[in-house]
Amino acid sequence: MSEVQMIKTLHRNGMPAAVVAAVMAMTAPFAIAQQPAPPGAAGQQQASPQQQEFMQLRAELQQLQQQLGEIQEQVLEDNPELQEQQEDLRNMIMETMKEQGATPDEDINKLKTLQAELQKEDMPEDKRQRLIQEFRETNMGLQQAQQQAMQEEELQQVQQSLNDAMLTAMVDANPETEKLISQVQQTRQKLMQMQQEIQRKMQGGGGGPR
Repeated sequence: MSEVQMIKTLHRNGMPAAVVAAVMAMTAPFAIAQQPAPPGAAGQQQASPQQQEFMQLRAELQQLQQQLGEIQEQVLEDNPELQEQQEDLRNMIMETMKEQGATPDEDINKLKTLQAELQKEDMPEDKRQRLIQEFRETNMGLQQAQQQAMQEEELQQVQQSLNDAMLTAMVDANPETEKLISQVQQTRQKLMQMQQEIQRKMQGGGGGPR
């Protein structure tokens, strides 16, 4: 998935990856599902075999997450009560973030603006890279503020209740859900291990063949 394709998923249903991400990795709402980056691949003419394997695994992970996202969307469509729970959690998080001094509304609007800009054709590459960097920094700040808000015990309890309800509904709607979640967790773990291994080799650490 390209950076722009990833960005296009940012505000799906107003709360992207809100519960699927939480179910899969206990990440919080608003966060983009972050995929490990292939170390050293950017700017190279040809990726190494290990980097190619890494990118193939990353594509598999994105496909698994897409399948889970589709199940989640259908479940939300069919369950107004879950939609209401999700919106209540979102509002609680937003209010807590504001009380802690963050500016989530402004950050989300900025991300939407950057998203729209990055979808434009024929943009100079230097400008595109600058906007992508700005997008990443803004999104990172938003995620950090959200993580701080989620330290509140009340929010954690509400999120856990929503996660449990969502997972139950997703499994009821599609028995493959649990298998997909397990595959996501395993693939992410393997990707992180490969990323560390590639970085060690790039830094001259060697380590020998696996």
